[in-house]
Amino acid sequence: MSLPLNSVVAEAILRKGSDTNVLLLKGYASHHIDAPIAAIEVSVDEGDNWQPARITYQEGRWSWTLWEAEISDVGEHGTAYSRAVDEKGNKQEKECK
Repeated sequence: MSLPLNSVVAEAILRKGSDTNVLLLKGYASHHIDAPIAAIEVSVDEGDNWQPARITYQEGRWSWTLWEAEISDVGEHGTAYSRAVDEKGNKQEKECK
């Protein structure tokens, strides 16, 4: 038995600047048994645009994948989303079935 392709935003820190705000996101992901995670993407606009996150830890077939991302020019309020992409090109669905 294995977990579905999934990722989670575990931490969001807003750094307020005089010109722009930067959002630091950190999270984790799990992959389905069929293929390891190849990428994590993040969005702050309801999934209209996705930016790549940086994978910071991924060790072996059964490990969690840890990731982080920085997004510039964000507002002070909103929702951050993440999605995992596996080596076969499958993308995490917005909602679990």
